[in-house]
Amino acid sequence: MFIAYASHTLYNCAVQPRSYSVTKLFSVAFGISVLFIAAWIVKDFVEHISAEQLTEAIFRVPKSHIFLAVILTMCNYIVLTSYDVLALKKLRQRLPYSNIALTSFIAYAFSNNVGFPLISSNTIRLRLYRRFGISVSMIAKLAAYCCATFWLGFAALGSVVFLLHPPHFPAPSVFSPATIRLFGAALLTVLTVAITAIAMRKNVRVGSWQLKSLDIQTLLLQMLFASLEITVAASVLYVLLPFNISFVDILGIFLISQIASLASQVPGGVGVFEAMILLFLPKFDSPSLISALLLYRLVYYFLPLVVAFLLLAYFESGKGMRYVPASGVS
Repeated sequence: MFIAYASHTLYNCAVQPRSYSVTKLFSVAFGISVLFIAAWIVKDFVEHISAEQLTEAIFRVPKSHIFLAVILTMCNYIVLTSYDVLALKKLRQRLPYSNIALTSFIAYAFSNNVGFPLISSNTIRLRLYRRFGISVSMIAKLAAYCCATFWLGFAALGSVVFLLHPPHFPAPSVFSPATIRLFGAALLTVLTVAITAIAMRKNVRVGSWQLKSLDIQTLLLQMLFASLEITVAASVLYVLLPFNISFVDILGIFLISQIASLASQVPGGVGVFEAMILLFLPKFDSPSLISALLLYRLVYYFLPLVVAFLLLAYFESGKGMRYVPASGVS
């Protein structure tokens, strides 16, 4: 995974040197460095675990917990459709919910695994929404609204969790409760500025497109659904952990791990997400923790990807969902 990621990014730098600014080169170097460090951390945890220990730990996880994790994953992807529903409503585009749900599920299932959501998920959106009569410019605006929805929810949920109940890092580091609370305060400040701008009806410009300001009702719905989606995603991991630990602690650790995964730009956050979880929970039984993380990858990432691939193949075959053009709302 590391070699493939590094080779791909370095190849792009070599064949398109002029398109890569210093910032982009730094971003690539940062991502490779984070992935290397994450791989070292994970290796340090797993090198003393035998295959028999890991297999035994996996089979110790109650089947009812795995089943609940699958149900929660389904709920999570249903909540994710609200991102597109709210965006299309704001853009005055009407589509049957079945079309929106199909596109949303496939887009997020691929982007969660492939990474680079601005490219991967929006490629799927472009492919499918165009067939449903949505223009390219509208799809671009929809992508911007969906991105805003996630970060509004993350800021709302993160500010509350980090300020009121910051996760405890077991060793002295930059992840002290004071630092995490400071980050929570920063998120709250950004959220306050965003709400103020919306209340003042300030339009937002993204490239050559100007996005109309959201109304307060839409803003609250965005924060509600995005916060719910992140909470449900954390719940999938929580039900797979065989430890006696509070959900609020797991939610805080999950949020920090998500930030690290997104910042690293590593496809799917593979290794980075797991490394952060392992660093925050080193005192727990390693085989059980590793098995929970493997099951989480399987249930939340791999299974939806398989289903999304089959749905996309069926849709592309012409036997799937029928074409229903979008209609604008005056």
